[in-house]
Amino acid sequence: MIAFILSSCEYNVTVTTGEAAIRITSVSGDYVYIYYTLTNTCDHTIDYYKVYFDINTSAGTITIWDNGSDVLSGTTTSDWTMENIGSASLSSVTVRSVEVKAY
Repeated sequence: MIAFILSSCEYNVTVTTGEAAIRITSVSGDYVYIYYTLTNTCDHTIDYYKVYFDINTSAGTITIWDNGSDVLSGTTTSDWTMENIGSASLSSVTVRSVEVKAY
């Protein structure tokens, strides 16, 4: 699990699973927008992926996920997800886990 403290708008956090690497590129706003890239580091196409994020706030931790498909070997895809944290203050975002499947 990789965590980072929110101190600027750009992050260079990479989580490597053996088959894919996740990099969170930015987090912003009252709605927490998480922009990330996934790089396929294996020899076959990732047919499906699911990334779980923990959003740590003053009110507790919220776990969300995002998914996608068809990431060719050696390529990178970009995506984003968001969550409303209400009046809570944001302290950090953690990549909890990454699931990848090749059929």
